[in-house]
Amino acid sequence: MTAEDGDDEWAERLDSELQQESPDGEAVRLLVMGHALPHGAVRSRVWKILLGVDNKPDALANQAEHVSEHDCPVKQDCLAQAARYSDDPVRVQQLATEMEVVLNFVCRARGVEYQSQTGWAELLVPFVAQAELPRSDCYNCLYSLVNRFGFKASGQDAMQFSVFRLLLLYHDPELCTFLDSRRLGPSRYAGSWFRSLFAATCGPDVTWPLWDAYLQAGEPFLVFFLALVMLVNARDVVFSLGDDPDGIAAMLETMPGELTPDDVQDMCQLAYHYASVTPQAFRTQFVTKLFGNAQRASDADSATGPQHTLCLHVPVENAVRSRDEAFKYFVVDCRPLDQYDAGHLPQAWHLDALLMLEQPQFFEADLERLASALEASASHPTFLGSGREEEDQYLRMVVSRLLQRYRKHVSILQGGFAALHSLLDSQAATTATLDGHSPADCLVCLEAEAEVGLSTSMSSPKPSPRREWLSAKLTSFGATLREKTASIKESSAGFRERLAEKTKEVKKALAEKAETIRAPRDAQDSLYRAQERSMFAIDDEDDEEEEQQAHKGSAAGGGADLDLAGAIIKRKNQDDVCVNIDLVPEQPAVLHCFQCSELLPDGYLCAGYLVLTPTHVIKLRERNMASGEAYIMSRRAYSSLVKLSAKKKHPTLLTFVFEDPAGTILKPKRSSASVSTPTTTSSSASAPAPAPGTNEPEPADTEKQADPEQPAAAGNSEQDTEANSRQGAETGGEGDQGEADSAEGEPSSASGSGEQGEGAIDATEATAAAATETTGTAAAKATGAQEAPSASSADPPSDATSSDPLANLLCVKERFLIPEADTAKAALRKLIASQ
Repeated sequence: MTAEDGDDEWAERLDSELQQESPDGEAVRLLVMGHALPHGAVRSRVWKILLGVDNKPDALANQAEHVSEHDCPVKQDCLAQAARYSDDPVRVQQLATEMEVVLNFVCRARGVEYQSQTGWAELLVPFVAQAELPRSDCYNCLYSLVNRFGFKASGQDAMQFSVFRLLLLYHDPELCTFLDSRRLGPSRYAGSWFRSLFAATCGPDVTWPLWDAYLQAGEPFLVFFLALVMLVNARDVVFSLGDDPDGIAAMLETMPGELTPDDVQDMCQLAYHYASVTPQAFRTQFVTKLFGNAQRASDADSATGPQHTLCLHVPVENAVRSRDEAFKYFVVDCRPLDQYDAGHLPQAWHLDALLMLEQPQFFEADLERLASALEASASHPTFLGSGREEEDQYLRMVVSRLLQRYRKHVSILQGGFAALHSLLDSQAATTATLDGHSPADCLVCLEAEAEVGLSTSMSSPKPSPRREWLSAKLTSFGATLREKTASIKESSAGFRERLAEKTKEVKKALAEKAETIRAPRDAQDSLYRAQERSMFAIDDEDDEEEEQQAHKGSAAGGGADLDLAGAIIKRKNQDDVCVNIDLVPEQPAVLHCFQCSELLPDGYLCAGYLVLTPTHVIKLRERNMASGEAYIMSRRAYSSLVKLSAKKKHPTLLTFVFEDPAGTILKPKRSSASVSTPTTTSSSASAPAPAPGTNEPEPADTEKQADPEQPAAAGNSEQDTEANSRQGAETGGEGDQGEADSAEGEPSSASGSGEQGEGAIDATEATAAAATETTGTAAAKATGAQEAPSASSADPPSDATSSDPLANLLCVKERFLIPEADTAKAALRKLIASQ
């Protein structure tokens, strides 16, 4: 049988099916799948059947024709679209009139006003241009197409653009990163693709066969894969245009117009291929949020969607039942080693995410081995966390590293190991599925046991052995902790009393000194000067109302709108100001503008900028990656900066600690055994704390070593040194370690332990220096400011730092990844020194 004979047989079968009064829609779909429909009555009838409007009643029968006599948006759009389908002016006017009547009726039926961004005129013209479709059928077809395949939202922040970016990141992270770096989000080039299903840019000879394939598939997500094919095929042209974002956007937007009818079949085949190698979760997660005949979602609703997602998320059952996909998953378990050993999937590859921060050299080696294994397996890597936010934040950092290396097909398993464990428990397959599962060590099992124990403790007459073991473990740990805490409190009580007394003396001396040199303030400068306060000054009494005014409205209300007045493009209220990023560096008050990414406490990265003015640092956060706009988040004076630090292992990660009444009290970073000392150490700080009931040492004894011109004294007896070492070990063994990142920039101790942060600006050291200058030997003795001990000194670190008064300030901590970290630190030092 020749190809022509096969086509003739297919045409006869189709004609026989269409002659029935009520053809079976699914049978017609299977019959026409993969075939180009002949233009005319056959295509019109098949489209009506596939859209489910065949034999629908005429909804416009009793409706009067409504055509505006004046120029209006609907008339302009109808004329513009009709002109694309005919060169005859008379035919163009006929098509435009038919379209206007139908669109006016659609607006009245929906109770809305016509808007061009909905794309209804672009969706209607392929139906009206077919002479075989009467007006009522055109209305029914448009109504069904919009309800089944139209997007709920149509603005620039609509969810479909973020969903398409996730799809592009999954299949081509290099191209996605290139476009993101130039702020070319999908809304810049794919808006007309999505709202018109390519009808706005393709000619009728391409639109009709393309819609044949679209309606035959009956898959609303096909438009995403068609757009992906268009973009991937143009990647070489995109890269060649380089740093011309406007040119790239214009080229991509009009690129579908270059398609020919012969390209449609190849384009659809590639789209089907990409759909087959995409996780099914891509459809199930977003289908109800993007499509349907529910009320159209607003742009504000879509703003909470996938634009905040690092990469595509897939359900945990995909890792267990990968046979449901056309590809295999390569599970990468990023939990700590002890959790991995307590139970894991047999096929999982272990990569401890904590190594990225704790031992970067080992992490890089493991990452190279993982890359080699992924290349050999040709599987899609999916990353498994614990399901707890405090650990999964490191998982996201690992995934970000893989995406920076342009690793394709990267995803994250939703819910982590906790969700996987729950799924296996529901199937009674936990022990059979997990390798090395140990309920006594598995955190999920222990948490479940604890919950069961709490709920059944009153009714269960005899606890299980595992619950007894857990209860004994917790009881023993609690007793040990209480014993150590009581010991620490007893040994530090006397030191706190002495420190409080010395602190009062320093405050009084500094206040007197500040009063003698204080200059009158200009009332016209109160907007800025109300927030200025010396970083190294400690006031006895602050006016409560003045302090609240100094921090009120840290964004626009604090003066940032004046500093960046020429860049403001939107203002909803005093504290909600949006600026144009390109105009910010041009403002007279701006000295430096550094691009950065803020590391939030939950591990997410938010793109933004740090702007330095002569007196303040302003934080901007990008509205989205493609808009070129940013919100003013905060404006803080340099005088409120308590510490600026960076780690040696991560020099581009800067940590800012600002004094802020809305913040929290800083926790001690280390115990007295490991907390770094100031540049000098007083004998009173290094002496062991007196036992309860004993007298404090005389101040005259400490003044013997307070002279900074004298070398470090070696007068401590061996007994004093040993006592100090024992006390440091006791307080350091069980002391509060603080947050994981609170040690950033902390100076190393006298013994050389710890890690010195680069560019650290410590307010404790600055206070000690100010005290030495103002009050002489007595103030230096009170703050523990002496010369640094020599390399041969064996004196233990002082306790003064861990109890420094600045540690009790209300502060906020912010962390930023700044590529130009060295330049930023140098600029900050210079600006702070000039205050």
